[in-house]
Amino acid sequence: MGVSGVAVATLISEYLALFIGLWLIRHNINAFIINIDWQLTLSVDRVRMTFIVNINIMLRSLFALLVFFYFTSLSARFGDIILAANVILLHLLNFLAYGMDGFANAVEALGGNAFGRKNLTAFRRSVRITTFWHFSSL
Repeated sequence: MGVSGVAVATLISEYLALFIGLWLIRHNINAFIINIDWQLTLSVDRVRMTFIVNINIMLRSLFALLVFFYFTSLSARFGDIILAANVILLHLLNFLAYGMDGFANAVEALGGNAFGRKNLTAFRRSVRITTFWHFSSL
């Protein structure tokens, strides 16, 4: 089917992921939506605070997206085969990035907890262990 087949497969996989995700949370979604304090959630001060805290990760994600867009756009100029190969490589790169983010989240939680308790030994241990597991998983 060529490029149109890749597009159809991508569309199917995205919607399948959406429906599977919704199916997995079907029992808890109503309780979650009902228990949200929308006035507190949408308050200007809370939104501003959330934006300030997350500006660095937002900029990192934006620039990464721009690089991926440019890479994909440049790959398209070399033909369908090069484009398809580079999209597969980008998917592998994303898969590895999500894996590394898992270790980053672990060390943030464990290290932050130890740092907050002023336990330098536990902090160093959490950094050392998560770093070891990160590099051994590559």
